[in-house]
Amino acid sequence: MMSENENFSPEPEEETEEFGHTDKITGVFTEPGDTFTKMAGEPPKVIDWLLPLIILLITIVASSAIVLNNPAIRADVKEKAFEKQEKNIQEMVKNGTLSQTQAEEQMARVEKQLEMIGSPMGLLFQAITIIIIGFLVFFLVAGVHLGFMKALFKSVITYKQTLAANGLVAYISIVMVIVTTILSLALGRGLQSASLAAFMNLEDGSIMKVLAAKVDPLTIWAYTVLGIGYARLSKTENAVKYIGLVFGIWIGWSIIWHYVSQAVPFLRAFGG
Repeated sequence: MMSENENFSPEPEEETEEFGHTDKITGVFTEPGDTFTKMAGEPPKVIDWLLPLIILLITIVASSAIVLNNPAIRADVKEKAFEKQEKNIQEMVKNGTLSQTQAEEQMARVEKQLEMIGSPMGLLFQAITIIIIGFLVFFLVAGVHLGFMKALFKSVITYKQTLAANGLVAYISIVMVIVTTILSLALGRGLQSASLAAFMNLEDGSIMKVLAAKVDPLTIWAYTVLGIGYARLSKTENAVKYIGLVFGIWIGWSIIWHYVSQAVPFLRAFGG
C-alpha cells in the first residue's frame, strides 16, 4: 500500500512574473497607472530612483557640454548671464545695498567667472555643482511632496515610495533634456526648457515669463505621471487631487520665489 506522502502530489506553484526595472521604464511611458499599482504591492527598490537620477544628471552634464561647445550659443549664454548680473547689481546700487565702487568690483569678478563658461575647468565645476545640487533637490522635493500628501490626504505612501515615483518620472525628464538640447542647437541659443517662455521675447524677471515657463508640454506630462504615481502608491484611484497637489507646489513655489527674489535682488542669481 502506498503511503499518504507517496499519493500526495503537490500542485506546481504558479510562477509570478518578475516586475523588473526595465518593465517599469516602459510602463511609466505607456501605462503609468498600472505600473505604479504593481509597484504599490512590492517593497520599493533603490534602483528605481538611484539609476534614473544618475542617468538624468549625467544627461544634463553632457547636454551642457554639448551646447556650450557651440561658439554662438556660448556667446549667447555669456551675454545673457552678464546682462542679468549687471541688472541685479545696479538695482542693489540703487537700493543702497552696494556702493558704485563695490558694484564695479563685483562686475569685474562676474566677467572673470563668465570667461570660464565652456572651458574645461568651467565644465568640470559645473558638472560637480549639477550632481551635488541635483541630489539635494531630488531628496528635498520628494520630502516636501511627502509632507503635503501626509498632511492633506493622510496618504499611506512612504518616503522610499516617493523617491521611487520621482525616480521613474526622471526618465521623462531625460527626454526633456534631450529635446531641449536639440532645440538649443537648432536655434543657436541656450534654452533652459521647451516651454512657451523659451520662444517668447519676455522680460527677464517678469511674472509673465514665470507663468509662460509653466506652459511646457513635457514638464506637464512628467508632473501628471508623478501625480498618478503618488495616487496609486497611496492605494487610491483618485489621482486628480495628487496631480493638483504636484502642480500647485510647482507653480506656487515659482510665484513665491519670483516675488521674494524681486524684493531681494541677490537671490535672483539662484533663479532660473
